[in-house]
Amino acid sequence: MGWIRLVLVLVIVAIGVYLSRRDEGAKNDRPAPADVQDAEQQPADDQVAEVAPPAATSDVADNRTIDDRASEDRAVVDNSAPAPRSTSRTPPAAAEERAPVDRSATIIANQKIHDLDRKLIYEGDVDIGPTLARIEAGKQLRFPNDGATFQNRERRLPRKPAGYYREYVHPTEELLPSPGPQRIVIGEEGETYYTPDHYKTFRRIDRPE
Repeated sequence: MGWIRLVLVLVIVAIGVYLSRRDEGAKNDRPAPADVQDAEQQPADDQVAEVAPPAATSDVADNRTIDDRASEDRAVVDNSAPAPRSTSRTPPAAAEERAPVDRSATIIANQKIHDLDRKLIYEGDVDIGPTLARIEAGKQLRFPNDGATFQNRERRLPRKPAGYYREYVHPTEELLPSPGPQRIVIGEEGETYYTPDHYKTFRRIDRPE
């Protein structure tokens, strides 16, 4: 009976050794935790190679900025492109000069000049030639209405757009220093009128009536 006990002991020992080895093999086959894997995959500090900074590009090495070089590129003239059209216009031909006033019509005969009180202060011929010459020369008297716009409120002249007529003072010597009632009215097209009575009556002098 002794040998039977020995065989049983050996079998039990063999089974225990087999089971212990199988458990150790199973532990080795299990995956290691994530932190352990990261620690294993990370190289040691002395094994990390320093990465050199990238080499300076031509844009950085160039002292000019990108905008400066873009401006220079735009400044290059494309000789193949057609020349731009000229936008300048030929100035229109100068307007025809107005015909000078007939100086033979500058003597207005048999005129009666009254003051504001309707008192007769002058009777006879009136020479408006000096006033016409002054107007043509661009000279202005000290009176504020000399060269001002004539409104034509009395509608005794042909109706025209506002600002069409200009009035000028023909001085009345007997009433100086006031402007008196005599006026020369000129339209934009050269129409010239004389009034001895402050716009009550008009006589056209640039052409025979």
